[in-house]
Amino acid sequence: MKGVAAWLVARPQNAVVVLAATIAFGTVPPLAHFAALSGIVLIMLVLHEGVRTAVVKVVFAGIVAAGAGLLVGVAPVLVAGAAASVWLPSLLLSVLLVTTRSLTLTLQLSVIIAVSVMLAFFVAVGNPAEFWLMILDPMIEVWREVGQDELADLVEPQKETFAAYATMVAVMASWILQASSLVLGYALYKQLPEETANYGRFQDLSFGRVIALTMAVASVASMVVDAVWLQSLAFVLFAAFFLQGLAVVHWMYARGVLQLFGLVATYALMLIAGWFVLPALAIFGYTDAWFDFRRTLRQRLDKQD
Repeated sequence: MKGVAAWLVARPQNAVVVLAATIAFGTVPPLAHFAALSGIVLIMLVLHEGVRTAVVKVVFAGIVAAGAGLLVGVAPVLVAGAAASVWLPSLLLSVLLVTTRSLTLTLQLSVIIAVSVMLAFFVAVGNPAEFWLMILDPMIEVWREVGQDELADLVEPQKETFAAYATMVAVMASWILQASSLVLGYALYKQLPEETANYGRFQDLSFGRVIALTMAVASVASMVVDAVWLQSLAFVLFAAFFLQGLAVVHWMYARGVLQLFGLVATYALMLIAGWFVLPALAIFGYTDAWFDFRRTLRQRLDKQD
């Protein structure tokens, strides 16, 4: 990590090449996850060099990525869309982090921003299912054109179901991706030896009882009132606590409560059984918001010492 961070800031072109390459790869459906790496690098650059220098590098990277896209037949509008979807949220989060000087507060604000945007979307669109159906039909055609027939065959018969829950899933997935990019970008920044700015530790992350209470109220209300926006609100807030659960796992490892194998196993299981591990971590994180497991464990460890 230290070598990667040092190389990225050693010469301006190093970061530009990485930013451009990851965005260019991100326009290819099977390699879309590479775009997230671009957000991580951008966050590190903002923290290290400031917004102005980072934006200049982003502009050059966008030009390079668009040029590379033209060479392989990718429309510049697709490159611009991929860049905007990754770079704009990453830039916002990194500026928030510098402004608040707190990783925890920034992530709390990011949850509030995510659900606010989602609720505004519900108000503006009216019926999100109809909106997503208009998006899904052309997307299915594009998937078939680029050879993603399996994905198209999976979505097409159930597109009404997908459309009904697309908003909450899109917001949740986007928030998890951007929040994780912020944590990783900050971690990469901390690997630079000359950097002394401290915005807190990921292992101390807590979303607090206000967000936890809001999630509980929204969950109960969604059982009484059949409103998709309430269900979506409860779902996204609950999903956010997965990151707090992961922070507790890191805290346990740092304090020696959990061995390295346990930490590695957690990430390995997230990759192969995310459908089970992510909700489990969310439950763990949500429970921690109310009972503060780290404080209890800290008191026990202090007594042992």
